[in-house]
Amino acid sequence: MLSNEVFDKVFTIVKYAMKDLEIVVDDESVPKWTDIFYARSSQDLDETSLPCLYMRQIGALQIGMDLMRNVQNGVDSTFQVESISNKSYDEAFEIINDAGDIFTKLGYALTYEQELPTGNPSLWRFVARFNRVVGANDVLAL
Repeated sequence: MLSNEVFDKVFTIVKYAMKDLEIVVDDESVPKWTDIFYARSSQDLDETSLPCLYMRQIGALQIGMDLMRNVQNGVDSTFQVESISNKSYDEAFEIINDAGDIFTKLGYALTYEQELPTGNPSLWRFVARFNRVVGANDVLAL
């Protein structure tokens, strides 16, 4: 059960932290990412949902079980995050880096990052993986 709670919490934190990022344009702060689609499932992805940040938990192994195996004390949480853009390589790269900064602030370590070929010359895609141990009593917050 803890793994589902971790996924929901991290997904929500990253989504709203990305929306809160700002840049300065003409001496005014404006939201940096106003049009990103946030996906939990690959079924949510299509051409109309770009640019996109797709997050999924690919590993949530139980750790620290009690001797009776009744209590789960934590999970070894691994997220795969993908940024997909139909605008530019730079946009896809910037999205994955901004998401990575948020994951790092949540205590996750970057374990893998790479551009993936899409087979479409007008789509750019980056993938990154982040890992950390989340204890049952840990508070996930920025």
